[in-house]
Amino acid sequence: MMRRAPYAPLLSDAFSLVSPCFAYRWQRTDETETQYVQRLAGELEAEFQRLGPGNVAAFMAEPVVGATTGGVTAVPGYFKAVREICDRNGELLSLCPPPERQM
Repeated sequence: MMRRAPYAPLLSDAFSLVSPCFAYRWQRTDETETQYVQRLAGELEAEFQRLGPGNVAAFMAEPVVGATTGGVTAVPGYFKAVREICDRNGELLSLCPPPERQM
């Protein structure tokens, strides 16, 4: 969030954020990878419901994050869970950039 602060005046409030799938930093010591994925999936589902049906166009995510972490991927099962949530809610899933463009 601190990197967003300088740009806050330029950012649209039409976007919503959920927690990233970054197990090294955000997975609790008392949860397995499966439980971590379930927690993040629950957060995404709750956000879709909070915003309301028909008010979300897409969920966008980076399949490999590398700007500050050196190439971190989501834990196994994360994108499968996200795909299921998007399909159930009729939302697009957009991976930015697409995995085939990753180095």
